[in-house]
Amino acid sequence: MAYSTCARLLALIPNLTNNSASIDSMGADVFPGSAALVNFLSSGCSIINTKIRSLGFAPPAGATSEIYDYLSQLEAQYGAWQAEAARSSPRIAQGERTRADQFKRSFEDGLKLLETMDLSRSGLGIDSTTDWYIGGVSQAEKNLVESDTDRVPYRFKKGQFENKNATKSQSGS
Repeated sequence: MAYSTCARLLALIPNLTNNSASIDSMGADVFPGSAALVNFLSSGCSIINTKIRSLGFAPPAGATSEIYDYLSQLEAQYGAWQAEAARSSPRIAQGERTRADQFKRSFEDGLKLLETMDLSRSGLGIDSTTDWYIGGVSQAEKNLVESDTDRVPYRFKKGQFENKNATKSQSGS
């Protein structure tokens, strides 16, 4: 499921698409072509969803969620970056930035901004596809997990690093 539309992407790169209003009206001489632009959007969506999942939330964001429009713009920026990068754009001076560099920076900054947001308040749910084993709630559950022969045995045991020469406190003192 893509967040962005081709129209949003075309609005960012009119110089590459001869000011086409839609992908269908692009001429055959336009590079990158419509199939490449759709692939760029798909790749951008994949990167965004991977980032969302790495933050502990379940992608994709629904079209009615508050974060959806932001993700749509972010995906279009990725598509524009890739479209601009596909065309040769030589640099003239050291430190000069091409349009591809600007779109890349904008996309990367947008991904970093996701890390600062509380995405649960923006309509994304917590990712429940992975369960972490944190030691068991009961002794019976711990025994069940530890009886699994495919499991790597624990490296440390309770009390393994106790100092036998240290004085022990007595209860009630």
